[in-house]
Amino acid sequence: MKTGIFLAMAALTAAVFVAPQAHGWWHRGPDIDLRVSGSSVIVDVDPATGESLSVQTSIARGKPGYAHLNSTVSFDAVGPYDGCPVFGADATASWVAIYRDGSILTGSGGGFVCTDGILFQGFVGGDITGTKGRFKNAGGTWNAEATVENSAFFGRLKGDFE
Repeated sequence: MKTGIFLAMAALTAAVFVAPQAHGWWHRGPDIDLRVSGSSVIVDVDPATGESLSVQTSIARGKPGYAHLNSTVSFDAVGPYDGCPVFGADATASWVAIYRDGSILTGSGGGFVCTDGILFQGFVGGDITGTKGRFKNAGGTWNAEATVENSAFFGRLKGDFE
């Protein structure tokens, strides 16, 4: 009995002091892992520069729960772009996720958008910039991939808290 207690205390001590930064076996994957679907609408196009702004209204499900997610993406004039098979542009994105309990996560960052004229694919990432409720004072980074076709918006948002 004493040997078992001693071994358990030694294992706990090793877990706390040897690897304090480890999440442990119960932590699997990113802190934020949301599947997002909704609609996307281009709300403004500058005819002089070709820059545009789109707004997405979505529902997000996954980790850390169900949320309404709204986002904006502005991108430069579409044209030849390294990494895109047809056309692309630099993009700036921001989003806000509002949870049922009133908690809020927000993020902003940048990336790029590729298009063939019909299908748009976006690859963006950045920092978690605002939090409220159960996420109060949380910070971290996020990245997302999204597809828009005929105003239907689908994406995946992942992130980690620091």
